[in-house]
Amino acid sequence: MKNLIKIRKSIIYLSLLTTVYVICSAHFIWTETSGIATVGKEHLVNLFFGEINFNQFEISGGRLDEMDGLKSICINPKNSEKELQLVKQKDRFTTKFTPEEAGVYHVLTSNTVAKVMDLRKSGLGIVKPMYYARQIVFCPDKTNSDILKTSTIKPYFDLDLIPEYSNSKLNTFSVNQPINFYAYFKKAGVKGGKIFAHAPNGWSKEIDANEKGLCSFTPLWEGQYVIDWVYTENSTGTYQEKQFEFIRHRAVLTINVVK
Repeated sequence: MKNLIKIRKSIIYLSLLTTVYVICSAHFIWTETSGIATVGKEHLVNLFFGEINFNQFEISGGRLDEMDGLKSICINPKNSEKELQLVKQKDRFTTKFTPEEAGVYHVLTSNTVAKVMDLRKSGLGIVKPMYYARQIVFCPDKTNSDILKTSTIKPYFDLDLIPEYSNSKLNTFSVNQPINFYAYFKKAGVKGGKIFAHAPNGWSKEIDANEKGLCSFTPLWEGQYVIDWVYTENSTGTYQEKQFEFIRHRAVLTINVVK
C-alpha cells in the first residue's frame, strides 16, 4: 500500500513537472539591448527566438524562419511611432534606432501572422500563436533626472507587461529589491495564465498576479531578466484556411538589474 502511494505521488509530481516544462519551454521572442541610450548615438537591439531558460537560440534555415513575419516599432518620448528595419542574422534579428531627445523609448516587436499550431500532444489544443516583446530604453537627461519618472507607459499589445519604474535607476532595477509590473490583456489589468521570470543564469520563477494584474518578484542576481507570460484566449476561428480552438498570446518583457 505504501509503495502504491509512493507511485501515485511520483506520477503526480512528474505530471506537474511536465506541465511546468511544457509551459516554460515553448518558444517565444525576446529582445536584448542596453537599457541606456545616448542622444544622437545609434542604439542596437537584438531579437531572439527560442527558449532562453534552456539557452536555446533558433537559427536561420531552422525555426528562426518561423519569425519572418516580425514587425518592430520604436515609440519615442512624444509617443510617435517609427517602424524599425529588421535584419535577419544567423541566430537573431537585429534592428537599431537613434534617439533624438532625452526620455523613454519603447522597442516593441510582434508576430501576429504565425501559422496555426497543433499542440494537442501537449494538451494545449489547436492554437493560433501571437507573439509580443517589449523592452524599455531610457535616454537620460543630465539636467532633468525626473524626466524618466514622469513618463507614463501604456499597454500597446493585446497582451502586455508594463513595469513600474518610479523607484528604478535609469531602467535598471536592483538586486534583492522587489520589482513591480502590471499584466494587461486588451488594455485591462487581468489575473490569468502563467507568468515566469527568467534570470540570466537560467533560474526561473513563477509569478502570481492579483486581480488587477499587479505582479512582483525579487531578483537575486544582476543582469537582464526576461519576464514571460502565456495567456490563452478562448476564441475559435480560421487563419490561412486552418481552424483553431484558441488564441495563445505570449508577451515578453526584458528588464535590466544591477547590484
